Amino acid sequence: MTLWLVGMMGSGKTAAGGLAADALGVPFLDTDAEIARRMGCSVAQLWGDLGESAFRDMERAALQRVAGTEAIVGTGGGAILDEANRRTMHESGKVVWLTAPSTTLAKRVGSGQERPLLAKDSDVAGNIASILEEREPAYADSADERIDTESRTVQEVAEKIAEAWPR
Repeated sequence: MTLWLVGMMGSGKTAAGGLAADALGVPFLDTDAEIARRMGCSVAQLWGDLGESAFRDMERAALQRVAGTEAIVGTGGGAILDEANRRTMHESGKVVWLTAPSTTLAKRVGSGQERPLLAKDSDVAGNIASILEEREPAYADSADERIDTESRTVQEVAEKIAEAWPR
């Protein structure tokens, strides 16, 4: 069974997901890291060189490769926008949405220069608010469970993720 973590950049998918996986003794997989490893370069470079559409195709393939794996999987923030990805996640496991207000997410991602959707201008907070507004309906519609990360430490979020793991 795969436990899928969805949410915006800065929500804690990688940091808390890795801690939760360690605590449960299961692998943690990050789809962005998997794509970067396979392609031999960063997501930002892939995005810049090949464009968003090609990256989203690689993302869909990465989700399909890991679907059904007994693991916690952190997805890219926009993976949830693709209907095929949502179907893959629901057919192979449980979807947990990590949430936080856009102001908190902006503080967590800092300058955002390594994040393709934020690197285009200096209004990180405004860009995050806009992206969150666009994605929120897909997150809400797809999530089996929601974990608010706003006032929790990474360790506390990891504990909540571990609690979501099916026993």
